[in-house]
Amino acid sequence: MDKQELLNKYLSSQLNSDETAAFNELKATDPEFSKEVSFHDDLAKVIQEEERQRLKTLLSKRKLEKEPKNNVVKIILLFIIAIVLITIFIYRFEKSQKSPEGIYASYFEPYPNTYRPVVRNSLNNAEIQGFTAYENGNYALAAEKFEESLKENKDYSVLFYLGICYGTIDNIPLAIQNLENAKKADLPYLEELHWYLGLFYLKQQRNNLAIENFQQFIELSKDQEKIQETKEILKTIVE
Repeated sequence: MDKQELLNKYLSSQLNSDETAAFNELKATDPEFSKEVSFHDDLAKVIQEEERQRLKTLLSKRKLEKEPKNNVVKIILLFIIAIVLITIFIYRFEKSQKSPEGIYASYFEPYPNTYRPVVRNSLNNAEIQGFTAYENGNYALAAEKFEESLKENKDYSVLFYLGICYGTIDNIPLAIQNLENAKKADLPYLEELHWYLGLFYLKQQRNNLAIENFQQFIELSKDQEKIQETKEILKTIVE
């Protein structure tokens, strides 16, 4: 499927799981395509704002009309229109919040650096440079430095943070690949690893793998609040 067809399906919310994975990978690896997607997203926001302003202007004009009898009818009609629009908005908002993208956006945030906190006079090697970039929010640079460090020393904890970096910069396939590799070791972050894998698989609409990892997180975790959040996500997925 070509880029334009993928973009058209994205704009009309018709992408299936395979197409979504292809779309996300293309967006992460093709700067021109990513810019075009951003342009259309921004355009949609502008159109929504213009429609909102048009409705606001229409309501204001109606209020200024002087015919009392007509005004009552018009106000009732406008009230009905407003109720319908609000209902549609609420429906679409709730639907978007329950979509894979909506769930991912609500729950994803980078995992804090608890493995190699950066302090003064730290060694200036690739791993430390990676964690320095990570703590500064420069996840692309952090991923580059972690890749460099892993060529010299295969540290599965660094591999975990590399996966988080790729997830943060929206390269979901590489995020999954690195976390799946990190899963082979007995990590102190194993429960968090399953949590992030659940989110990444969910974003790709690979629901069976997402469910499997969320369930493994629940089995391993002792964080009752996060366990409850995960159960809510599972409930939404299987509905």
